[in-house]
Amino acid sequence: MGNIRKTYLDVLRVVASFAVMIIHISSQYLHAVEVGSYEWITFRAYLLACNWAVPVFCMISGSIFLSKDIPFNVLVKKNISKMIVAFATWSFFYALVFERQNGIMTMLVTFVRGYSHLWFLYMIIGLYLVTPLLRCIAKNDKMVSLFVALGVVFTILVPEMLSGISLLSVKVGSYLSDAYGQIGMQMVSGYALYFMMGHYLNSIEIKQKSIPLLTIGVIVTYLFPVICNSAYGVKYGKEIGFLMGNFSVGDFVRSCCIFLLFRIIYESRQGSEMPIVLRLATYSFGAYLLHQMVITLLNRGFGLNTLSFNSVLAVPVIGVITFLITY
Repeated sequence: MGNIRKTYLDVLRVVASFAVMIIHISSQYLHAVEVGSYEWITFRAYLLACNWAVPVFCMISGSIFLSKDIPFNVLVKKNISKMIVAFATWSFFYALVFERQNGIMTMLVTFVRGYSHLWFLYMIIGLYLVTPLLRCIAKNDKMVSLFVALGVVFTILVPEMLSGISLLSVKVGSYLSDAYGQIGMQMVSGYALYFMMGHYLNSIEIKQKSIPLLTIGVIVTYLFPVICNSAYGVKYGKEIGFLMGNFSVGDFVRSCCIFLLFRIIYESRQGSEMPIVLRLATYSFGAYLLHQMVITLLNRGFGLNTLSFNSVLAVPVIGVITFLITY
């Protein structure tokens, strides 16, 4: 069963790929417009609508890599080396094309850090490095449940609670955050949680009747932060940042719900039934590497950006153009 290509993962790759493009397009001039303005609300709404993409990409990888034993030397030769070569090649390319006018040092810094979206490759390399360790946990259902439970508490719930307290009292929030930091739960924190969640959600029993509940989960966890952040931004001229990160409660729940929805809808279908999706999924990594180049060139070369015309239309229109050109 673990070796059968799962169509729902391919569909998720393609949809998440487009969502990543929308994230970067809606972020293009997010910080150039006034907080609380029409454009700012629009950009934030689109950004939050697609913020699940990176967590879901981690889940896709986790569902694949934690479902089978892969020798560490194979991981290094086949997967980690591929990421290193991709990062070095594309980071150099982006630095050369977009930063050469800013001098050698800026180019060097951009190359080492990775241009914009390339941070993801650093993160995925880290996950690949610890995959053999996480696989040992993944073999035991009780250990998986413990890992997920600790991760949800210490990566999602406690940090969001502390951020909420800091919103009410900076001093109290700071004291509590310092105390929490001493616990040191890095083992179950970060994107390793989403990596393990992919394996967990891929293995649990889920039924068609769960679709309405999961759909409600997606809608509620999207509308709540959008409405709260928009209202707060209009009134106070600043954001409630902790409601919108990849490790916010809303984004975590929404990412899990979307993953399960695609699994329920497409799990029974084989890849051969959807050859176009299979082909697009195969190209998704290349599309990820290239899409920021297309977005930037559309802006610098043709003046096509999210402020060129009505932002409600600009984001999806540029998104579709970017998707088509990239693929």
